[in-house]
Amino acid sequence: MKANYQTRLKIPGVIDRTLNARETRVAEAMWDEANRQWEAERDRLMDVVLETYLVVIHRRYRFGRDVLRRIWEDCVSLRAGMRSCLRDIGSGQEYQLQQTGNNIEDTAIRMELADIGVDVRAWEAAVAYDEQTGEVFFMDEENGNDE
Repeated sequence: MKANYQTRLKIPGVIDRTLNARETRVAEAMWDEANRQWEAERDRLMDVVLETYLVVIHRRYRFGRDVLRRIWEDCVSLRAGMRSCLRDIGSGQEYQLQQTGNNIEDTAIRMELADIGVDVRAWEAAVAYDEQTGEVFFMDEENGNDE
């Protein structure tokens, strides 16, 4: 948000004026804090998702701490390895980190899953959740029927 122009505050019907230096510093600080919170939230979301999968794997397959640790290490290593490998073969320009789900390694992982017929986004689109009862309904992707 840092620039060599004066920031204007525009709230239709309420205010339309140039911010003074103090207000600009406060607005920049708020912007920076919002970005910091978004990054922290993104990291927490990724942790929550991975923790959920580890619990599911434990409950379904009874894997213990050591196996779950190896699975976790494999997940971290896969993403880091794909990230560095795929970014290195790019155009030679500095890679710009994208939102979670839009990075080059995210796309590569989705493509690898697609090769075996897995489309998680389609699966997610076919889920209905009843907040009242807690029931989850998994619909058939192709024709919208309950499975």
